[in-house]
Order: sequence, then C-alpha cells, then structure tokens
Amino acid sequence: MKFSDFKVLTFDVVGTLIDFEKGILESVRRLGGEAAKHLSDEQIFEPYIRGRAAFPGRSSHAMAHVYLSLAKELDLPADPQTAAAFQRDVLDWPAFEDSVDALRRLRKHFRLVAMTNADRVALSA
Repeated sequence: MKFSDFKVLTFDVVGTLIDFEKGILESVRRLGGEAAKHLSDEQIFEPYIRGRAAFPGRSSHAMAHVYLSLAKELDLPADPQTAAAFQRDVLDWPAFEDSVDALRRLRKHFRLVAMTNADRVALSA
C-alpha cells in the first residue's frame, strides 16, 4: 500500500500532537512545590492514572479532582486554588516540538482530520 493511495489522515490530538505527559509532570512539579520537585515521573503518573480512573469525565472539568486525588496521595498542596490552577494548566499543555512542521508537511498531501476523546474546551485550547 502506498501513501498516495490515501486522501485523508485521521489522528488523535492528545498524545499525538500534545505532550500531555510533559504537561502533567511540569504542572504537578510546579504546583506541588518542594515536595513535588524530586518526585520521579512514575511517582507522579501512578496516582494521576488512579485519579483519572476515579474521575473519568470531561478533562476541562475533571482535572481539578484528579489533581486533588493525586495531591492527597503524594502529600502535596491539596487546596481548591491549586487544583484550579492544574485544571487551567490542561489548556496550556505543550505540543510536541515537531507537531506544527509535521502537520504542514502532511497537509500538502492529505486532508487532515483531528479527533480526540477530550472535550471541546480542551480541544479548542
């Protein structure tokens, strides 16, 4: 099969274009203060995954609860203001460095269709 056989490419946004893992780690380490700066990636992701499973709703609403859940497990600041800041950070998670250039190259050859299971607020950000 050749690439020229295709006219449309579909792809997921989060994890393909947006580096949500980097976003989570940077947000938790910044918001968690000194206690979070020395946590390993795994130490952050394990309670994050449990929190996300416990709060599976739309990311633009659920992430404050996810943060509070992981913060309690890791003994990090668990106040409403910090949770709200994590919630807002979701909208600013970084794109992978090559995302823009890759999309520019691909759009010359294909119609691109971005898909996501994130909600519209997160996707539009």
